[in-house]
Amino acid sequence: MNRKGFLLLEAMLSILLISVGLVAVSMSFSISKKILLRSREFFRSSLFLREKMFEIGQAGKIGLSLQSGSWKDESMAWSLRVEPLPETDLNRVELEVSEINKPDSACSLETYLNKPEK
Repeated sequence: MNRKGFLLLEAMLSILLISVGLVAVSMSFSISKKILLRSREFFRSSLFLREKMFEIGQAGKIGLSLQSGSWKDESMAWSLRVEPLPETDLNRVELEVSEINKPDSACSLETYLNKPEK
């Protein structure tokens, strides 16, 4: 027998394989976009976190407090919690920065600063 051309089954299988490949590629682009957006949010939060921690660290010493606030013209909020460490002259300082409408976008930093002298 002298066969010329493709069978319908062969054509359908090749279309199926191409479709699966295109779906996989489009899903990888979608996942990459989500990861890129999350990375951008995290980077932005870390810049605000660094700025606020620099302000706190300038004093070198910090008393017990629970504070919160936001930056002007930005959609970012911060919260600061300072707790004493027992039997030391240090305070535990926890600073958290997040987007105002997205609490799951929080980025936090913890450090230790000297207690203020009495």
